[in-house]
Order: sequence, then C-alpha cells, then structure tokens
Amino acid sequence: MIVLIICADDSSRRANSRLLRALGHSYIEAKNGDSGITTYLEYANNIGMVLVDLVLDSPIPDGLDVIRGIRSTVEDERRIVRVPICLRLYEDDTATITKALDYGADSVWIWNTGAEALVEALAMADQLNSGKLG
Repeated sequence: MIVLIICADDSSRRANSRLLRALGHSYIEAKNGDSGITTYLEYANNIGMVLVDLVLDSPIPDGLDVIRGIRSTVEDERRIVRVPICLRLYEDDTATITKALDYGADSVWIWNTGAEALVEALAMADQLNSGKLG
C-alpha cells in the first residue's frame, strides 16, 4: 500500500518513511500542508492512507487543516476515492484528537507510544482498500 506522508520536519519524515518501509509499505512524501493536499489530489486513486503530522509549516498551519482540506476536496470531487487519514501527534491531547476525528481523521497515532496504533491504522486501511470493510 502507498502511504502519503505529510510532515514538515525532515527527520520525522525520514523516521516515518523508514518505519513504513520496514512494515512493507511504499510512500510518497510532502513537506507541508499545501503540497500534501496537491499530492493527494494528484495521486488520490493510488494512495491507500494519508499520515499527516499535526504540526506543519505555513501556508496551511496544521494537520487539522489538511484533514479538513482533503475531506472537503473529496466531497467536491466525487471521482476521488476517500482514503483513511491518520493524524500523528506528539502527545495525548483529547481536544486535538476530538477535533481530528470531527474533521474526518480515521485514526490517531501518538508518536511516543510506539507504532502499535500506526500498525492498526495501516491494517484498517489495507482492509478498506481491499473492500473487506464498509
């Protein structure tokens, strides 16, 4: 499965890439929210999941805005397949998690708690992409 990684920090993006590769997934990288949404639109029918960092560089300031932007674009462009979105956080923040889910995230991965939540999100995306769920 191809995962779109949207992450402004180079070292975090490399760490995400290495982890996804170790888990057997391919990836496409975007360095900020705007390029993430543009990349999503360009490759939407090939992307199996979006992994977006909460903290991003301008012009789109954070991952919540990216989630909302991708979801509104999918609603406007019926030809684009809706793919799961996983928001990556650095700490457990209930208010941010609630907003992310309200904006259309399918899962949340808290970076410092290990990769289990990411592995679960990838498994769910694999199932959705193969038509086994929903």
